[in-house]
Amino acid sequence: MGSPGIGKSTLLCLLAFYLIFKHKKNVLMYRRLTLFKQENCLLYLGYDGDKAVFFLKESCKVSEAEPIYQALRRQHGDANAWLLLDGFHHHQISEGLRTYNMLATSQQVKLKDHEITDAYLCLFPCWRKQDLFKLEEQVYHFDAVEMDNRYYYSGGSVLLFTLPTIDLIEQAIRVALHEVSDVARIISTQSTSATNDSQVDRLRHTFIEDVANLTHYTKSSH
Repeated sequence: MGSPGIGKSTLLCLLAFYLIFKHKKNVLMYRRLTLFKQENCLLYLGYDGDKAVFFLKESCKVSEAEPIYQALRRQHGDANAWLLLDGFHHHQISEGLRTYNMLATSQQVKLKDHEITDAYLCLFPCWRKQDLFKLEEQVYHFDAVEMDNRYYYSGGSVLLFTLPTIDLIEQAIRVALHEVSDVARIISTQSTSATNDSQVDRLRHTFIEDVANLTHYTKSSH
């Protein structure tokens, strides 16, 4: 889990290819899309014998994804059929998809007592200022003043930081501000984000103290 716009979806895609080619798993990725005129999409990467196969369904409702997933579980077994969910809220996942293996989300995950022993939470932190600036220097070549202005509005969100113009970054932040009804959440000292559709986490990003310490990615106290 982690703040919006920091690359959780990209990391999940990399993990999918790692599972497929390193561990020979059959991976079903189901992504929840919320932008105007966008629908959930489904991607399968796996094997038919020794042959690598894939299929893509660009518009896929939950009612369509569930039977596909269940069929893959029956065909390959639970250990070899992995479901990766992207952008879903933990408390809103339908019953037919709850046996997922990985979930990328910006929302708080509340685990029940019996789930804690089998589940792992990992924070994907926001980008540090120096890392964003290195990215810009190597790829986008903005000058120092523009990079400072971009970081001022975007914080640690690489998605916002790399938008074509600063005006677009400001516009995205203004939209997020209008979606926050509980202002107290912005100055909250709690490390986790809201479980509703509030845009507060686009304004109050989550970082960790020491990027070299692996425990800081898994312990909420950091």
